[in-house]
Formats: sequence, structure tokens, C-alpha cells
Amino acid sequence: VTTIRMVNTGKQEHHRILGQLASGTTLEAVMAEMQANPNGEPKGLIWVGGAGGALPADSSGAITELAPGKYVAFCFIPDPTDGGKPHIMKGMLKEIVVAGTPNGAVLPTADLEIHLSDFAFSPTTLTAGTHTIKVINDGKQTHEIALTRLDDGATAESFLAALAPGAKGPPPGKPVGGNGAISAGGSNYLTITLTKGTYL
Repeated sequence: VTTIRMVNTGKQEHHRILGQLASGTTLEAVMAEMQANPNGEPKGLIWVGGAGGALPADSSGAITELAPGKYVAFCFIPDPTDGGKPHIMKGMLKEIVVAGTPNGAVLPTADLEIHLSDFAFSPTTLTAGTHTIKVINDGKQTHEIALTRLDDGATAESFLAALAPGAKGPPPGKPVGGNGAISAGGSNYLTITLTKGTYL
């Protein structure tokens, strides 16, 4: 049981998505598959979470139970100063080995669950304060939660409009973390403190 905390010391938004290499798969094979099909999902990875998006000087993280094996940490955030090239294509990835005696840590107690499906979130009400959320992927595809606190007066529509091709300026909101991508049937835990406001 491992708490992953990503501290963003860069100048752009980053996240840390963690995938376990399937038996017999190499990082080189996964990278070749990604380069051949940039919009596809490589078959040699089992996504186990990581840390959602965080702006410079912020942090994010999640709690995941890691089985022994080889993992790769990726950042897929696009670089706005380089034509939207994903950070992974600029070298932002790292192989990690999980081995040794289990640490004996226990999973946290969640005060609520959010279920992900193809394609919806389970209905849930969140209140201001700190929550530990168990995120469960009931779908057949990979899913994640990425939370953004909208600027005062902003709407989901205005946020999405700011992401459209040719839009000027940053979207009216701030990423506040997430659980990272998890494969079908997987789960992990997200501890997050929410202030009063509107979130996507």
C-alpha cells in the first residue's frame, strides 16, 4: 500500500500516471506502440493510478496497492509552448521496480465511494472539507477522476469552450488533483480537501 505524492516543481501543469508492465512486456515495446498509435492505449500496461494534474508549486496524489513488478510513471500533459507535444514525448517517464517485503501498511477507510463506468460517474454529493474517496472502475475501459475547481462565475460550458482549438487564454479553473488512470476492475483511494465552490 503506497501513497504517491507528486510535487510539481516545474513551470507547467503535470500529472504522474502509473502503469504496471504486463509480464513479458518492455518499456521499449510500450513506447513503440504509443508512437505507432498516439491516440490508442498500449496493451502491455495495467493502469494503477498515480497523481492527477497539479499546477506549478502545487501537489496531488492517491493511495494505491502495488503488486510486485515493473512500473512506468508517465506525464501525458501537452506542452503549450511546443505545439501541444505530450510531456512523455519530451522524456518525462521513469521506470520503477516494486519489490521486497510488503510494507504492512493498510488501505485507508473511505468516507464515500465514486464508481466509474462507460461513461459516467456514480451520483455523489461532496461537501467542503477533507474526504477520502475510494474510486472504483466498474467500466470496461480505462477511467480516472481529474478535478478542477472553476473560477467564480465560470461554468462547465465556458471551461470547455476555452479548451477548443484556437481559444485564447487559459481555461477558467484550476486543477486540484485526481486519482490517475485505473484499468477496468481496478480501484484506488483519493484524499482531497475541497473548499466551497463549483467543480468539474
